[in-house]
Amino acid sequence: MDHSTFDEQLADLDNPGDLPSGLAEHAAVCARCSQRLALMQRVHETARLIEPIDTDMADRVLQRTHRPTRSRPALLAVAAAAVLIVGGAAIAVNRTSNEADVLADIADEYRQSDGIRFVYATEANVDIVDQFQLATDTSTDVQPISTRIPTCDDTDAPPVTGLDLQPIVDALTSDDPCLALQLIDESARPARDAYVALATSIDQRANIINQLENREIERGLDSASAAAYIADQTETIRTDSQTIEQLERSFSEIARTLEPLANPGSSEQVATSTIESRLVALRADTTAAEAAAASLPVTIGWTQIATGTWSTNGIDIDGITERNNNSTRYSRVDGDPLKLADVVLAQPDILIDLMRSAPSSNGDLVEWAVPTGFLGDTEDWRATARLQDGALASITLTSRNAIITFTPEQ
Repeated sequence: MDHSTFDEQLADLDNPGDLPSGLAEHAAVCARCSQRLALMQRVHETARLIEPIDTDMADRVLQRTHRPTRSRPALLAVAAAAVLIVGGAAIAVNRTSNEADVLADIADEYRQSDGIRFVYATEANVDIVDQFQLATDTSTDVQPISTRIPTCDDTDAPPVTGLDLQPIVDALTSDDPCLALQLIDESARPARDAYVALATSIDQRANIINQLENREIERGLDSASAAAYIADQTETIRTDSQTIEQLERSFSEIARTLEPLANPGSSEQVATSTIESRLVALRADTTAAEAAAASLPVTIGWTQIATGTWSTNGIDIDGITERNNNSTRYSRVDGDPLKLADVVLAQPDILIDLMRSAPSSNGDLVEWAVPTGFLGDTEDWRATARLQDGALASITLTSRNAIITFTPEQ
């Protein structure tokens, strides 16, 4: 199932909490569609609640629509406000089923209304490398780990798999130190490979950060995503540097421990248990380095939910922007850190003109390509309006990186 098919089938559901098996299976293996599902479930659950507004009820809303965050008080306010959407009087609809341009009529009704409560939600995923056309190849030559495992010159050891301890222990207990050293050298290969891989990953991350810092990036979703990526990867480089330093220390410790075995004339004794413990430590540090170097994440994901009032005199909004369990509250349209609220809510006429830009239709589903530049940015937007009993149920705008959903009161 591709993303478009998933979105279409999800939109057709009366209750996104009750998924057919096909959608559930796809969401379980697709991070993008799983995030899309979570957002739609959040909007659905928030918009349908009808209860007296109090703190306990708002907290129950959050249990169903938001995971715990450090901005709990702000989320309580938004959850309480969201319940109000179903409390007002909906716009009266008086038209016949054969009228050709339902959305144009709804636009006229909006222009004559005193105000409309709404839920506004967004989902955005920005692939940093793709969005800014960045190079991911490191420009520096990564040097291998400098420490060497001491070995005898004339030993031909059998092949070993990873950090396999048993053949090494057998060689040590049979008093064959040269074979043991050769086995240890071979078994330490994953550690050397992990060192190079993690060093390369660190260079790649630093390279991407450097490219972003030298780009002129306009404000909005791109700017917020670039800044978030720089902050994330700067911290990742710090922790990865500690991981690679620990791997190098562990490698050096076992090399020093083994030096007496490579010198037949040495009187220093090395306990087998000490070698085993050093190898176990090296194995753990190797695993940590391999995990750190396994991927180079380049996607920054955001979700937003807000409530507000749209009117011809202006727009009030109270929303939360979330990323990685961190939340930022905004209380003005132009306060949205992603500048996505500006797309459809910067001025009251934008929503009206957006509905008027749709093709003539009297159906319950209207889809169209928004004219280039119509929404005040350079994105290519597609719009989907859903109607129920002749009233606007929702408008969804989809671009390369974002999905915006406007759900008015019913």
